Amino acid sequence: MASGLPASEIEQRVTLRIARREALTKRNPVELIALIGEDALKDKIGTSGVMEDQLRHLLEFSERENVTIQVVKPRIGWHPGHAGPFVLYDFPDAPPVLHFEHFSSGAFVPDADDVLAYRQAISGIRKVALGADASIKLIKGLLKGKEQ
Repeated sequence: MASGLPASEIEQRVTLRIARREALTKRNPVELIALIGEDALKDKIGTSGVMEDQLRHLLEFSERENVTIQVVKPRIGWHPGHAGPFVLYDFPDAPPVLHFEHFSSGAFVPDADDVLAYRQAISGIRKVALGADASIKLIKGLLKGKEQ
């Protein structure tokens, strides 16, 4: 298999992603702020059809009130996003936790100092990212095959 991961690991990761999607679409959905590097939107993973479906999926989710998508342009210099991908989960009845997903494993980190550092990283990345409207315009342009 292309990913190098066993089928059971792929299945577990797909299940986690489905659960995250359901948290965005349930009756009282969670808020999602997605900071996405532009290169990730352009890197061809799968067929052209798969890539188009992914871009359409982002556009569809961007229409939800609880979802904000911001694209980070390449070649803007260093920012905290260069340290690698992460997810910060904030819960109404529990302390926040960070999640790092790596090639062969993932880790949840509940340390308050780490959470604070990554909260500041999010703020820093958002400062250099395109606004939500400009990000959607860029994604639509990519879908139409145009550079923005």
